[in-house]
Amino acid sequence: MAAGSGPAIDWLVSFQPGAAGVRPLPRAPQIGRNRPRPGPTVSLTAAVAGLVGSSPGRPLDPGRYRVVLELFPGPHPLALSPLDQAVVVEVLLDGYVLGYGTATFEDIALGPITVDFAVPTDLEQVALTIGVELRLISRGSVSGELGAILIQRVASSSEEAGPMVELSEWLAAMGTGEAGHRAGTEVNSIPGRPGVVLQGPHWRLRPGTYEVRLRARPIDLPLAPAESSPVATLEAVAGDRQLGHAVLSSAALSGDVVSFRFEIGSDREGTDDRVNLTLVTNSRVAFAVEALSVERLSPGEVSGAGDDPPRHGKAG
Repeated sequence: MAAGSGPAIDWLVSFQPGAAGVRPLPRAPQIGRNRPRPGPTVSLTAAVAGLVGSSPGRPLDPGRYRVVLELFPGPHPLALSPLDQAVVVEVLLDGYVLGYGTATFEDIALGPITVDFAVPTDLEQVALTIGVELRLISRGSVSGELGAILIQRVASSSEEAGPMVELSEWLAAMGTGEAGHRAGTEVNSIPGRPGVVLQGPHWRLRPGTYEVRLRARPIDLPLAPAESSPVATLEAVAGDRQLGHAVLSSAALSGDVVSFRFEIGSDREGTDDRVNLTLVTNSRVAFAVEALSVERLSPGEVSGAGDDPPRHGKAG
């Protein structure tokens, strides 16, 4: 651990199971009780994908922290690759993501899951009142038990934490729909099946101008550059507001980056609108999403937008 680290605190006792998790009852009644009580662990339900559980908001001072999840996995599902994503860990503060990490089936077999995050100085009051939340999400077919959720401060100086820094890479944190499935670090559309390929991650964003960038490639048969039929639509929404969208064409699968910009106005800062991206396909063309990012632009990048080449999408 880094110099100035504090004691590790276990959040597992207060961890609240979701649809993909359960607190098992002990095999025999505990001493002094006529009925069994839930055990100090949470089991992952292999047949269910979704929220394993979450911690209630816990107050934390500004600083840098590390969370270590001790997960004891069950048997590896034979139908899935060891490199397929198994779980996602999110650390949130009032809907803003402070940090997140993912683990493959191979990762959870090798040892604990570690995620570093920072509580920013400009959200100190929120961190001390609403508190920091941790969420564990299963991609499905994951069995095992949580042994501990350890939170430790690794840098206590508030100056080291600084203001909030938004994370730009979103693909790993997003879920798949009925028309998509994960394959390693990518998400593939299912040939011939219309519907949602990707969706999520329902995170709040600070006021500003953002750029969404998606890169995809065809699966199996490369497309001729002359083709330009629509393959899928990528949309950003916050609450009931459409922020922007872009059309992924078959021509863009030749290596182009599909992008569009949207605004989070200062008048929305007090709201709990959480941004969700949805990629929907109605095409029989199979494609793999290689990268998807949402980046906050600097004032200079925004003012120079007029010099940019034409983009594939538009703001809502």
